[in-house]
Amino acid sequence: MTIDEVSALSAERAADLVTQTLEQHPVLQQVYDDAFVQNLIRKRSNGDNNLLFRLVIPDDPIGQELWATIVDEIRELGSNALDTFRNKMRRSGYEALESWRTELWFAAWLKGMGVTVQLEPAV
Repeated sequence: MTIDEVSALSAERAADLVTQTLEQHPVLQQVYDDAFVQNLIRKRSNGDNNLLFRLVIPDDPIGQELWATIVDEIRELGSNALDTFRNKMRRSGYEALESWRTELWFAAWLKGMGVTVQLEPAV
């Protein structure tokens, strides 16, 4: 599937695919609740809905690796990582997704290297 094909998905099919992704990575259910997912699906015709695209490819190896890595990084950072990143993780455009992905990766990488990382509280 390509990002251009997301807008052609029915709302039901998109919801089913997102559910599959969230079932594979249950920690993401704390970020992407039903109301948020339904709103994201309503906006599926947006040409820059990269987040929905990443959520509707549960069987794609690249999508599986992306979400598995994100979950691993959240676990590396600890319990307050979701609170810190939740709002950022709800941004849907490509640049926004790449921005929070980089921020999450870098913080987890530093912590994995033994550096003390203190996440800023969500504002």
